[in-house]
Amino acid sequence: MKRNFALILIFCIYVSLSCGGGGSTNDANSLFALLPKESGDDGLCTVSGLGSQVRAGFTVSGTEEQPVRFQEIRETSYAVVLVKGANVGTVLEISSNINPDIYATDSCPIETDRTQAAESGKDYTLQAGATTNISFLKRGSYAAYFQIRDRDQSQAITTKISGTPTTAPGSSSSGVGNLTFNKSCTNDGLKTCTNLYGNVTTCDGGETEGAEICSKDNVFGVCRVPSTGGYKFISLYTSGWSDTTLATGACTAQSGTFSAGYSEP
Repeated sequence: MKRNFALILIFCIYVSLSCGGGGSTNDANSLFALLPKESGDDGLCTVSGLGSQVRAGFTVSGTEEQPVRFQEIRETSYAVVLVKGANVGTVLEISSNINPDIYATDSCPIETDRTQAAESGKDYTLQAGATTNISFLKRGSYAAYFQIRDRDQSQAITTKISGTPTTAPGSSSSGVGNLTFNKSCTNDGLKTCTNLYGNVTTCDGGETEGAEICSKDNVFGVCRVPSTGGYKFISLYTSGWSDTTLATGACTAQSGTFSAGYSEP
C-alpha cells in the first residue's frame, strides 16, 4: 500500500497537478502571463486561448490602404489588424466580407479568454457586405482578429482607416475622443436630451439649447449616432421611456445604436 501511494504521489508531481485536480487551467494562465508584450515588428501577433495558441499575421492600420498580413497554418489564414487611438466615428475598413472578433487592446499578445472583448453596439458597429466596415463608438485602441479558411492567396485583402482621425498615444483631447462638446438639446415632450460634438452643432426643431452636458440621472438608455467628424449622444429618460423595442426603433430611425442604461459616450 505504501508503495502504491508513493507511485501515485510521484505521478501527481510529474504531471504538475494536485491530486484534487483542476491545476491545468491555472498552469496555462501562469504560462500565458509569462509571455512578453510584442512589438509586432516581425509582422506577427500571438493569439492564445481555449487550449490553443497561434501566431497570426499582424498589421497596424492607417489612413493609407495597405495589405493585411496573414500567417498561414495548414488551410487557415490568421490575421490581427490593430487600430491605435480610435475616436468616435473612426472606421476600420477591410476589403473582404469577414466577421472578426474585436478586442479592446493596444498591443499583442491577445489572450481570447482574458483580453477585454469589445461589445458590439456599445463599443463598435459592424457592416459587412463586399467589404467590412467597423465603426467605433468609443475612444480607445482595438484589435480585430479573424481567420479565413482556404483563402485565395492570389487576392490581396487590404485595410485602411477612414472617418474621424485617430489620436496619437499620449495626445490630449476634449469632448468625445478628439471631438469638442458644442451644446445640449433637450426635448421635454420626448423626454430626451442630446449632446452634440464635433461638426454637429444644430439642435432639431422643438429642442431647447443648453450649454451643459445632459444629466446622467434616471437614464433608461442611450442612443449613439456617430458621423464623420461629428457625434450625437442621446439620453432617453425613464420619465418617458420604458420599452426597449420602442427605444431601439426610435434610435435606429436616427441611424444610431441603442443600449440600455447609461454608459459614457
